[in-house]
Amino acid sequence: MKVYVYINEKGGVGKSLLSVTTACWLAARGKRVLIIDTDEQGHVATSLGYEKGPGLFDLLQRNMSWKKVLQQVEAERFMAVGEGISRGILTIVPSNIETRALPFAMRPEASLLARRLEQLETIIDYVIIDTAPAASLLHLLIYTAADYAIYPTKTEYLSFDGLIEAQSHLESANDFRMARRLPPVQIAGIIPNMFRRGTLEHETNLNELKAHYGELVWEEIALRMLWAESLSPASHYRPVYAYAPGSPAAAEAERMGQRVLSLAEATR
Repeated sequence: MKVYVYINEKGGVGKSLLSVTTACWLAARGKRVLIIDTDEQGHVATSLGYEKGPGLFDLLQRNMSWKKVLQQVEAERFMAVGEGISRGILTIVPSNIETRALPFAMRPEASLLARRLEQLETIIDYVIIDTAPAASLLHLLIYTAADYAIYPTKTEYLSFDGLIEAQSHLESANDFRMARRLPPVQIAGIIPNMFRRGTLEHETNLNELKAHYGELVWEEIALRMLWAESLSPASHYRPVYAYAPGSPAAAEAERMGQRVLSLAEATR
């Protein structure tokens, strides 16, 4: 089981959209996938057409079983037309306003989420964690449970600031992990999202991002209406590769999914 966290301490950079799309893509390729929503906005469930719920709070604070907090997603939501029947499984742990109370209510045990995930080691291939922008004790729990961090960002100043803040907290979390003889969380990649090609600010900032992070910077995802329509009522809650197969946006989703898949398989 590999655990990926999509994180940036700046809102509005597309963490939920990209994390849910990745989870759907992996499930469509026959993988057993769990996506955990750790944001009180609960957009993982709503992006797939389900109700928000206290799944994360129930799991971490009320110590409920996985069976009681998991919501299975119908294959029709993540399969493209004509792909046949998927052997993959996609389940979600939903979130809602109760998640806001978790950093104050739960036991201060940094390995709590990691220990709960260990219970799924033999039945889940990939865990994708969507995060809130505001840093809290939850972020320490998430980093302690993660193998890889993926940072979606706009190529804009405030998004870069959120990226820097998130990575500084990753360094602190890795110090915590190393003190307990755990391997550090690796930065899998940085995704320039909602990119506007031909604009001075975005082109300049993308070059600076590549100069600083090199090969960690993944291919940019353009600002496209198809991305905005996907995983919404307009697309019948389908990811962009299923909603508009053959489109440039679908190709972007494919490249992102392949990156996640190849990285995990290279380390198995």
